[in-house]
Amino acid sequence: MKRKICFVTIAVMVLSLIGCGSKESTDDASAQEEKQNKAKIEEAMENEDYDKAKTLTANDSNYKDLYKDLEAYLMVVNDIQMRYVHAKFDDSEDSEFEECAEKLEGIPNEYKKYSKFKAKIKLYKEELQKAISLEKKFRKKYDKLKDPYQEGKVDEYLEIANEWKEEIDKEFPATSEDSYEANLKSYLNDIFLSTLSPYLTATLDSSKLGDGENPYADLQKEQEEREQENTETFTPSGSEGGKPEDVVIYNP
Repeated sequence: MKRKICFVTIAVMVLSLIGCGSKESTDDASAQEEKQNKAKIEEAMENEDYDKAKTLTANDSNYKDLYKDLEAYLMVVNDIQMRYVHAKFDDSEDSEFEECAEKLEGIPNEYKKYSKFKAKIKLYKEELQKAISLEKKFRKKYDKLKDPYQEGKVDEYLEIANEWKEEIDKEFPATSEDSYEANLKSYLNDIFLSTLSPYLTATLDSSKLGDGENPYADLQKEQEEREQENTETFTPSGSEGGKPEDVVIYNP
């Protein structure tokens, strides 16, 4: 009887030791995997590969706040670069710039641990606030542009539209400079001008024609030359420098 009890005791001890060894192996493997994933995340953040970083942080509870920061940032970048955000001069419409800016407000502060990422989020916040302010300024004066446009008073609305264009170019200049900030300004410039473009081209008013001539031909020619000049000088590529209109995918 004593021998049987002894065998049972030994068997239990052996099984316990096997179980402990198995658990330790699993824990070690898990810790190693976690360490490797952390290294990959930190490397991706340092290399500014935020798409990869977002993928790596998606299922890592240690990086849930960074994931939220990355998700918001990448969404805003995509919306701006792909022109999903529009300037709204009519104050009866909600501001899409404000909606875009809100995505970066209230996010966790984890991004502040990464200097490069922090700088980019800071830049987007600042430039979006400038866009909101400029949009509000135009919204207050929109009737002065819309009314003469609807009434066919070409000289009047063209003058106002060109004044607005100068303000847009001053706040968000489209240049050939290849930098992250310059490219963001170029995207915002394009968004504003897309909304303003109908008012920058003189419409043909047949009641003012004489001898088959267009009295606004010179204005149209001047505008076309100005647009051609902008096209020739504006050559940034992608999010790090290329023509915004050529962007199909982004790499913030």
